[in-house]
Amino acid sequence: MSLRFRIYRFLRKSRGSLTRYMLVNAIVFAFFYALPIVMSIFLEHDMTRRGGMQAWYGFLLAFSSILTLNTIIELMGTGYEKEPRRGSN
Repeated sequence: MSLRFRIYRFLRKSRGSLTRYMLVNAIVFAFFYALPIVMSIFLEHDMTRRGGMQAWYGFLLAFSSILTLNTIIELMGTGYEKEPRRGSN
């Protein structure tokens, strides 16, 4: 079994995969949500000027990263389902 099918099966088709899938999505969302806020704090040393805009940007970045991650995971599973056996209808 190829690596992409093993990753897909680990996240989508095995026992406990829903919990792992939700956990991976939550970690990716939290990371990309916090990234612009943390970068702003380190680069500007305050968030008094554009704090609200960075929070919105963080949300949009996190949401788009979740969409991209889920699309990639589903594309990794393309062809995962086995072909039906011969002779069975």
